[in-house]
Amino acid sequence: DWAEYLEVLGSLPISYRIIFMAYITFAILAVINIVTGIFVEGAMQLNQADRELVVSEELAVQGKYRDRMRQMFEEIDSDLTGKLTIDEFEQKLDDERVIAYFNTLHLDVSDARKLFTMLDGDRSGEIDVEE
Repeated sequence: DWAEYLEVLGSLPISYRIIFMAYITFAILAVINIVTGIFVEGAMQLNQADRELVVSEELAVQGKYRDRMRQMFEEIDSDLTGKLTIDEFEQKLDDERVIAYFNTLHLDVSDARKLFTMLDGDRSGEIDVEE
């Protein structure tokens, strides 16, 4: 208990008691600061691990999305050329399975030409699986 030590200093001038109180206050604040720093460092490490987990999960989701798009592309490519023309694309958009597949990918098929144009990155009039 710090009060006992303060009482011992009672016979000395008040300036010694003030210095003693300032020292104790400084020591307590220093210990609190160190403990806080330890907790903050731990929280930062957990945050970094969470960030890495979120990034890896997002990459996994993107990989699954690419795989599903590749499967859909292969199903739509009826002539097995590895490329789709706008006509092939629009014909397959009448198929309920393809519409359902686009819906599972959260893609709207109501405007097929716009969708085809977005997919046709090189503006060749055909899309391949890499586009």
